[in-house]
Amino acid sequence: MAVSHITKKSVLAAIAEHDRKGETAFLKEYGFDLSRDYWLIHNGRSYVSKAIANVAQAIGMGRPFTRDMMLSGGVAWSVRGLQKAGFQVHKGARPTFGGANSANERGPKWTREELILALELYMRNRRSPPGKGSAEVAELSQVLNLLALATGVARTAKYRNRNGVYLKMMNFRRFDPQYTSSGRTGMARGGKLEEPIWTEFANRLPELRRAAALIRGSVQNRDLVDEIAAIGDGDDEGAVEGGFTHRLHRVYERDRKVIEKKKRQVRHTTGALRCEVCELDFRERYGAHGDGYIEVHHKRPVFQMRPGERTKPEDLALLCANCHRMVHRTREPLPVDRLIKMLTPSLST
Repeated sequence: MAVSHITKKSVLAAIAEHDRKGETAFLKEYGFDLSRDYWLIHNGRSYVSKAIANVAQAIGMGRPFTRDMMLSGGVAWSVRGLQKAGFQVHKGARPTFGGANSANERGPKWTREELILALELYMRNRRSPPGKGSAEVAELSQVLNLLALATGVARTAKYRNRNGVYLKMMNFRRFDPQYTSSGRTGMARGGKLEEPIWTEFANRLPELRRAAALIRGSVQNRDLVDEIAAIGDGDDEGAVEGGFTHRLHRVYERDRKVIEKKKRQVRHTTGALRCEVCELDFRERYGAHGDGYIEVHHKRPVFQMRPGERTKPEDLALLCANCHRMVHRTREPLPVDRLIKMLTPSLST
């Protein structure tokens, strides 16, 4: 049986039933044993992943669970279904919770996209940000785990939990003049990216909200997440964009129908496919072998896109591989006209 009926809603319903009945009674009722290897992590608690996944599948189908409905792929299918629904699964001994995170449990450094989300939450009510027990902090914790899932980040049981999310959000207070003007200082230590993110967005709230909305909408779109995960980081050593942003940008550059339409328009107008920066024509350089070949670049910054917005031919520029890499050498891709201006002096010498 497939995992298509395992959804966020059905998993939360299964968890609620588990909590209401207690673990022992829940497992006994549905005929599952205590797990040894795979644990669903939710709100600082661990659950037997196989049991929750199977009961969630039944709930999603609108039927009571019976043994003949057991997921045929075993624990692997259970894990896959839970992760695709946006939940974290821990492999290994049952995790324990409580106490401060040790240094080796803090997880990877916060990325640009994660900090944008944290700052956006802080700026919603900067005078009185939501507490660590709030629904807003819990929701952001879930979004950050979905973001990690999309980019293949290895997560611990405490990855981006409520406490960590709240502390990171409050790190921005030390830059906030509304807070520091009265002599208060905020937290003394934080990550290196926090101040640049504050400087970039604190006075550009519409852009901050748009960027946060795009990230949220993207990680909650299962089809888009699958595309992002399939792309990987690639081998573009020059790319300085965040891992998620860079992958998302590449998704927008992979729409074959739009790419072919763009090429047809340019061929019809100019008679050739030339790099818009250096004017390289692959057919002129390589003969028939290069006919029809050119790379495409999505010109609009990713954070100016709306969730679900489709790429249009006018959003694309035709570039050779070298110029395409040069565009992506900065944190935000260079506008094509700026790269043309950089190239002009070297061509005129």
